[in-house]
This record gives sequence, structure tokens and C-alpha cells, in this order.
Amino acid sequence: MTHDEAFLRAMLEAPDDETPRLVYADWLEENGDAERGEFIRLQAQLGAVAPDDPARPALEERERRLFAELSPGWRGALRDQITAWAFCRRVLRGGAVPVPLYLERAALFRLAPRSGWHVDLTGFQAPPEVVEYVPESVARERLALPLALGEGRITLALAEPHVWRTIQDLQFILNREIDAVAAPADQLAAAIDRHYGPLNSEEVITVCFLGGDG
Repeated sequence: MTHDEAFLRAMLEAPDDETPRLVYADWLEENGDAERGEFIRLQAQLGAVAPDDPARPALEERERRLFAELSPGWRGALRDQITAWAFCRRVLRGGAVPVPLYLERAALFRLAPRSGWHVDLTGFQAPPEVVEYVPESVARERLALPLALGEGRITLALAEPHVWRTIQDLQFILNREIDAVAAPADQLAAAIDRHYGPLNSEEVITVCFLGGDG
């Protein structure tokens, strides 16, 4: 068992105890990975700081700078996954992540375990150019809401992001790699209406019986 594996096991065995994460951060700093160690330590600090604490803005700014420096080199190695786990454990509240936070820290969330959390679409409004990239018929038939466009990628909120056949179909239709993230079905339906406009009775018949192609 590697040191990373041993530290991860200790964290998973005591998920509510900050000590294993802080010990891991110390070990990283002592073994040539000081910035990652500091980043993980910041998660513990920010988790204990109140939203209105005067010290919080400086901590968050340092976190943003470290993330910008570290994340381009992440490829999903165990150490990357531990870093993502430390971050997501801090920010998840009730399993819901606001869309802006997900988009800002997508590199971390992509590495974190997908089970048990989803994006919160409440009040979210995607830019028009993002919405226009996904035809309304596709959004309604697949219950898919576009969140953001990237270089050769599109981020979609889906009710069932783990269904590989759905991802394959959407990649073919949209001609982009899919970054799929879970969202509640009722929020998706409401958000699709908010972005594309509510269905009239004739459109309901088309979507339900003709698969949105009529």
C-alpha cells in the first residue's frame, strides 16, 4: 500500500475527522508537494470559518490561486482524487452544488465520486449561445440542460448522467465531448421551460408521441 492509499483509507474511515486530512497535508508538504498540501489544508480552514469572518476572503483568494496553479496538471491520479475528495467534502451541503460553483471548480468535481450529490439549478440561467447549441427537442426528449460550452466539450445537467448510451447519443448529436452532471428531474423540467419556454398542447403531443422530431 502506498502512502497516498494509506492516507486515503484513514480519511474514509473517519470522514468527519479533520485530523487525517491535516496529517496528509503535512506529509505532502514534507515530501515536495507543498502547494497541494496547502490546498488541502485550506479546505479544513475554510470549513471552519464562518461566511462573514473577515479572514475568509483572503483564504478563498489563496484557494483560487492554488487551484489555478495545480489543476491544469491533474489527470485523475490517486493524489488528484484525494484532493478532489477533500474539496468536495467541504463544499457539499445537502448533496447540492450551485451550478456556478460546479462550473468554477469542474476539474475537482470531475475527479470526485459522483454518487450522493447533484447540481442545484435553482435560479440558474445559461447564456443564450449555450442554450442555442442544444435544440429544444433534444433538451426535452433527453431531459438535458446545457450549462456551459468549452473547447470541444459541453457541460450538460442530466437526470441520469451515468447511462452511457445516453451520453454516446448526445455526443453524436451535439458533436462534442459530454461533461455530464446529475440534476433533479423536476428541476431539469422547470429549467428547460425557463430556458426554452413552456410547451403548448400541440408541442406536448409532438414530444410525447413523435419523439420531438415532428
